[in-house]
Amino acid sequence: MVTHPVLAITMALSGASTLLIDGDLRRGALRETFGVSSKIGFSEILKQEVNWREVVVPTSYANLFLLPRGKILPQPSEHLLRESTDNILKEIYNYYDYIIIDSPPVLAADDTTSLAPKIDATLFVVRLSHTSARLVRKALQLLYDRQVNVPGVILNFVDTSLPEYYYYQYSEYYHLPSTGTDGDGVAPTPREQGKPVQTA
Repeated sequence: MVTHPVLAITMALSGASTLLIDGDLRRGALRETFGVSSKIGFSEILKQEVNWREVVVPTSYANLFLLPRGKILPQPSEHLLRESTDNILKEIYNYYDYIIIDSPPVLAADDTTSLAPKIDATLFVVRLSHTSARLVRKALQLLYDRQVNVPGVILNFVDTSLPEYYYYQYSEYYHLPSTGTDGDGVAPTPREQGKPVQTA
């Protein structure tokens, strides 16, 4: 499962005009994911070689558009920090309901920490059983040091069969006895049964 394309597709299917930008300028592969033939994209825009309108392409999903990576950019952060990048992003904002930028791992390079302060919010994606808690804290601290807005963390590749996800092993939670009572003619509440209660 690839988080950013799925999120973009979900937003587009809701009827919102959505632009997905491949911001991983070293190893981005969204062009291949969506079967787009264009080999120019975000890199060329940052170098001010083309206008962004010339390289945005529609996808097979209604309301979803893609801005491919373009050619590999050796030093992306140098371009991302420029004022011209701010102006490009501000202009693009006027044309779409949602803009999602797929960026490289925070600790892999300083590209994400250079770009993140320029956007509204950054969703931090953690792969379960792959990324250590220590690295997660370090990466988040780098974002916080740049005053980046991180409204939430997405836990990806979750395997609900793992022991720590014991909640999902309570088959009786989904299959209550046919009587539905506790012996006194009153159905017990989830809290009385020792099970979690969802609260608003």
